[in-house]
Amino acid sequence: MSATRTFDLDDLDTLHDLTDVTYRKRDEDGHVSSELVGAGTSLRALVAAVPAGAGTVDPDAVTYTEVVDEDGVSHPLAEGALGASGANGFESGLMPVVQGVGGEALQYIRPLTGGEDVNVSADPNRGGYWQTSSRGTLRIVAHTSGRLLQPTIAAGDTDLDVGESTSLSATLAESPGTSLTWTWDFGDGEAAGTASTSHAWQQAGTFYVTVTVRGADGSFGRASPVRVSVDPEQTDDPTVAPGGSGADTDPDAPVDGPSKAKGHHAGGSASSTASSSASGSASGSSASATASPAASATATATATPAPSGDSPRIEGILLTASELRGSSSTPPVDVEDAPSAAAARASADTGLGLPGWIGLPAAVAALIGSGMLAESGTWRRIRRRIRPWLGRGGVRDGTMTP
Repeated sequence: MSATRTFDLDDLDTLHDLTDVTYRKRDEDGHVSSELVGAGTSLRALVAAVPAGAGTVDPDAVTYTEVVDEDGVSHPLAEGALGASGANGFESGLMPVVQGVGGEALQYIRPLTGGEDVNVSADPNRGGYWQTSSRGTLRIVAHTSGRLLQPTIAAGDTDLDVGESTSLSATLAESPGTSLTWTWDFGDGEAAGTASTSHAWQQAGTFYVTVTVRGADGSFGRASPVRVSVDPEQTDDPTVAPGGSGADTDPDAPVDGPSKAKGHHAGGSASSTASSSASGSASGSSASATASPAASATATATATPAPSGDSPRIEGILLTASELRGSSSTPPVDVEDAPSAAAARASADTGLGLPGWIGLPAAVAALIGSGMLAESGTWRRIRRRIRPWLGRGGVRDGTMTP
């Protein structure tokens, strides 16, 4: 069973029972300071003002107390904390106190218990010093059944990557002898309801995990939070060497066919991969070249089965070049259709229709042919017919002269 009441600044005016009392404060780093409470109200006096049935709560019948701040966070005190001065476990005979600050806010102070005790902490189980906002309130929950529990968390790995799971389990040093309900808070908006669970965080950051346990008899406890660090996903590509193009070729790849390129590079630079046989031809296979619409051309040789039967075929690797315009790409060229494809490209392109190296053998063939004609009777008959149009010049030995 429990009883509760919310208090504001006006309620304290009629309940003051402490005057000019000095409290010590210690934070997580061990820094100690003091604060003077000029006029305050002890927690025992506040509990005694909490309605219960036809009267109010008896502080000596309380098994544990919760002081709840305006954010709904509970700051629990175990049985005996409401005892008389000098019998409640706090140093210097002090009692937990609430006072007004600046005539607007409420301030709560739990005395230190001695040793290395801390009362200035983000952990509500340890923190015993906080203040409300202007005209804020606090709530007192006095339990007369059940007791304050102290669960602990056992966690697996707490340094994780995004999406990586870790195991979590909660235990009690002593069973309360009643059925329990567990509620996990993973710090990311997700929850679970069993004593043991696992969880994976889907975004990077630092998260504080805690678990709350409640018993059917009114018992309550909350574990101190466990810190979990979640690192962002690794996006670096281990196959890209510094300063490289991002392509990792296999030096042991066969030389009679295309090698396989591995890796990628986010910089968008162009690369090409091709392979050929030691003699410069790919026997029994053919290849096609594909141009990509990038700032620089990318050619990829792809092996295809050779034509069967007696049909004419071209062995080796055929490379064609065309000017890239805009964002369009040149479709792959089938080797058997290479002559027609080359002709179509030559007619559609305003630049050079065929690569320059094709003109060299054509010029050599023309020179040889002209020499052969010069020695034939056919060439002599042609020369006699065109001589009148050439004036005094003519064609001698296959060469026109003025």
